[in-house]
Amino acid sequence: GVLAAVARGGGGSYLAWAPGQTVQAAAIAGLESTFGTSLRAATLELPAGLTDVAPTVLPTIRAGEEILVAARVTGEVQGDVVIRGLVAGQPYEQRYPLTLAVSSAAGNGFVPRLWASLAIDQLERGGRGEDRARVVALSQGYGVMSKETSLLVLESAAMFDAFSVDRGTPTQKWTGEDGVEEATAQGTIDYAPSPADAGGAGADKADLVGGGAPPASAPMNEEDAKESSAKRAQAVRLDDDEDSGRGFRSRRGGMIPMRRVWFRVPSVTRYDAVSPTIQHAIEQAEDELTANPDSRERHRALVQALAYAGELERAREIAARWLERDKLDPQALGYQADLLGRDGQRELALRTLAGLIDLDADRVELHERMVRAYEMAGRLSQACAHRISLTALAPKNMTVAGATMRCLRSVGRERDAQLIVRALPDDATRAAAEKAATVPALAPRIGGDLVVNARWEGNVDLDLSVVTPDGKRVSWMGGRTDVVVGDASSTDKEQLALKSLKRGNYLIEVTRGGASQGPIRGTLDITMLGTKRSLPFELLGSRAVVGRLAIALEERLEQVSDFGMVPSPPQAQVVISGISDQAAARVVRARAGIYRACYQRLLGADPSLAGRLDVSMVIDANGNVLNAMAGGSMGSGVSVCVQSNLQRLRFPAGVAQDLRFSMTFRTSN
Repeated sequence: GVLAAVARGGGGSYLAWAPGQTVQAAAIAGLESTFGTSLRAATLELPAGLTDVAPTVLPTIRAGEEILVAARVTGEVQGDVVIRGLVAGQPYEQRYPLTLAVSSAAGNGFVPRLWASLAIDQLERGGRGEDRARVVALSQGYGVMSKETSLLVLESAAMFDAFSVDRGTPTQKWTGEDGVEEATAQGTIDYAPSPADAGGAGADKADLVGGGAPPASAPMNEEDAKESSAKRAQAVRLDDDEDSGRGFRSRRGGMIPMRRVWFRVPSVTRYDAVSPTIQHAIEQAEDELTANPDSRERHRALVQALAYAGELERAREIAARWLERDKLDPQALGYQADLLGRDGQRELALRTLAGLIDLDADRVELHERMVRAYEMAGRLSQACAHRISLTALAPKNMTVAGATMRCLRSVGRERDAQLIVRALPDDATRAAAEKAATVPALAPRIGGDLVVNARWEGNVDLDLSVVTPDGKRVSWMGGRTDVVVGDASSTDKEQLALKSLKRGNYLIEVTRGGASQGPIRGTLDITMLGTKRSLPFELLGSRAVVGRLAIALEERLEQVSDFGMVPSPPQAQVVISGISDQAAARVVRARAGIYRACYQRLLGADPSLAGRLDVSMVIDANGNVLNAMAGGSMGSGVSVCVQSNLQRLRFPAGVAQDLRFSMTFRTSN
């Protein structure tokens, strides 16, 4: 009752789960109420001769929903039942011609109690104290429960007599076996299909049920008793039969159920100037910092706005003031490193970035970022130092230990590599780490939501960067864990990819990586969410912002199937081939359902997605997976999901082995 009242008051819908109702039916009703056509602000006008209507306030009515309305009949009734309201925000009206004759048919014996029940519900929703007496009278007169009365159940007529209880039963009992006298009316207003109709404007049929006899016990007063002999009920239903034809249509009659879906819309344009919005953000941040000069958040907001606008000197000044107030704030130091890198000061940027480790030496992500940055810069000794720290933070991780040993041996530090081996907890771990150290590291695949390929002339080293909406720099120095950079030290090209992009405005810029002079001309080939564009650039100073990348969220309506669900994407199939070891093949194929799920979840967005992954796995003698790599034509979404699940596999212990096999992904249709 409370939920129904809240829904009615707010113009919403209330769906009550009925015993025996299936989950599918409940889900369909919920989807229809949310995304289907509904009649809102509904009103009902009855012809003369029908009084004491209950309920007088109608809820929101969805297509196919039945609403019971009951009224007393004072005599023969002839006229129109008029339903008015709003459908899709547009006025709606439908008329039903009605002719009722007074009847006392046994099949309509349930109608008096139905009317009393609806009348009691309406009075109780009103919550007025003066209605209590009428509620009690209706409850006692018609044998209907209410909040003000209780129910007494006795087993026999003798017990009623023994306790002097008036049974109050109707003289005309309804058994459900007698036929109901009813009338059916067709809507007289024809609604032609139109875009504004959204597949149907309103109800065109209503079932009108009449009949009923009064209860034997006297109602509230003598006049009520006389009128109660001629009461009727009406059930107004927004019909969804196939023959309902036009108007407020059912799904089969032409209504197209839809659901709202949000999707990302990319835009790649040439950068022209700082937008007025950013200028306003800078001014607002300055005012707020002036009002709160000791606020960390106000310093950060101004640094972010200035960094995004490209005012690097001012941003560094504010970041320095930020650090003076909080010398242990890693975020301020990170912005300092970003700003130095965007200004072309590579060495100083790397040293500043390394200072983050001093603030949080046990944070694995920082060490991993420094490993990637130093390896991109060709400074393997510093990269190995951070790998040693990673081994100390994860002493039982054979893959990390193997990568550290491989790094140390690549720079001729075999003795240090042996120290790593001896520090491992047991012989099995040492053997597994030695095995992992012999596996060459696979280069990450350049792919994702954003891929930028830069080409230029002049035989100089340039840095390619993406500036995020919060002013952070993403480049070969890191900035995000999902960034992949290729050819970072090349003098004529570089690639940068981000696996995922959220809504916002991003900038792409190029920066001189060394002490070069003169103009440099090149091109950025940008692929973002399937949109491709090439932007030429000319670098005259130390830095140039080349393009603006915008991702907006837009909504669209997608058709819902007949069962209230979005049409299913094609069924995913995965074929695993190339595994000669039968025991290993059984382990890999045991998770075929998970690999299919990795594929299936992306088919909804791209039903044509198909391809192959080439898998390489290193397994130690204990059956643990030391390394698993999956690469191919399926994109990062599938490959990362499959790779992470392969890493969790456990093979039969015995002999260490390397597995090479392929996975082919295709659809069933």
